[in-house]
This record gives sequence, structure tokens and C-alpha cells, in this order.
Amino acid sequence: MSVDERPLGVTIIGVLGIIFGLMALLLGLAVTVMGVAFIPWMRELSAFFSLLGGFISVVGIVIAFAAAIALVISWGLLSRKYWAWLATLICEVLAVIAQLGTALSAPFVALPGLAVAAVVIWYLLQPHVRAWFERKPAPGPAYPPPPPAYA
Repeated sequence: MSVDERPLGVTIIGVLGIIFGLMALLLGLAVTVMGVAFIPWMRELSAFFSLLGGFISVVGIVIAFAAAIALVISWGLLSRKYWAWLATLICEVLAVIAQLGTALSAPFVALPGLAVAAVVIWYLLQPHVRAWFERKPAPGPAYPPPPPAYA
């Protein structure tokens, strides 16, 4: 692999990040619009339901903001930005911590997310992937190859 050739796993992680980021952005916008649309209707029922509509809107804005950050990080991965590699590692470590917390109450729900986060962390820490983001040549073998045998 040459120094400038993007590792396939980085491409997969970046493209999946963009796909999921766009889906989350649409979800966040839809939740925000739903909350705003229901505030006047809920106000007629009671003040509590009106506050609930406002809370739904805030949740939608938070989802859309997190999705925008995920899109920027995914773009950074595909653009060979070191900060994106570091941000992805930090996010995946936080995901492992969150999945471990979920595993206390629902272990079978947490296992797929835990496995994916662990694999992404492992992959991003591989020497050739880290070297690509640091713009260094990939490390060679740990020991020199044996000399050719002449028969």
C-alpha cells in the first residue's frame, strides 16, 4: 500500500458515518418539526403537554447537532485529517463506556454496539492506519526477511 492510498476500512467507516449521519440529521429535523407543529395543538390540552412539545423540539435540535458533528468527523476521516482520527477514537471509547453501562441492564442489546466500537478502535490503532493519518510511510515488518537460499 502506498503512503497516499486510503485504507479500505477508513473508507468504510467514513462512508457509513456519512450515511448514518444523514439519517440522524433527517430524524433530528423531523423530530424538531414534529415538536414545533404540536406545541399549539398541545397548548389546548394543558400547559404540561405544551412543555412536552417544546422538549421534543429541543431533543430534535440536539439530535440534528450531533448528526452534523458526525458528518464533519466522517468527512474528516475520508479527507485524511488527523483530528478526525482522534475524534473517532474518542467517540468510540465513549461508545464502549456507554455500551458497558447498557450491558448491566440489557446485555444482549449492548453486545452488537460494543463489538462494533471495539473493532473500530482496534482497526484505527493498527500501525498502517495510524501511519496513513500521520502521513508517514507504513511500518515495515518487525524483522528483516531471510536471505535468499541458493541451491
